[in-house]
Amino acid sequence: MGLTILLLLSSLSAYKAEAAFEHGDIPGAKKKLLATMGMSIIFVFGVGYEWHEAFKHFPPSTGFDTVLFTLTGVHVTHVLTGVLTLGFVFFRIRNTTEIGDNQFAVEGAAKWWHFVDVAWVFIYPTLYLIK
Repeated sequence: MGLTILLLLSSLSAYKAEAAFEHGDIPGAKKKLLATMGMSIIFVFGVGYEWHEAFKHFPPSTGFDTVLFTLTGVHVTHVLTGVLTLGFVFFRIRNTTEIGDNQFAVEGAAKWWHFVDVAWVFIYPTLYLIK
């Protein structure tokens, strides 16, 4: 549950980065992008720890472990592409003093991040709450 809360907080941070950028608060947007990336990296390591624990409890040949590792693996791939995208946007606006042509980049990265979070909202109950 802690990883889910972390991921949802990262979505809030991405939203705040987008809003800050739209209002011309570029330093605030950069801080929020970094916060989002930091939370997402912690999430990836947390999933890695969960995989380590899952190997102890689910034999590598059951149907559940196949679904668990496939869904979380695909999701972690999306999280990592989101981190790369956010990093690219951060790199793009690092020396920016005005919004200019970068608004679409910031908005697009934030939208991608929201997609990643919404996907987890469906994956989490499927794997962890339904028995």
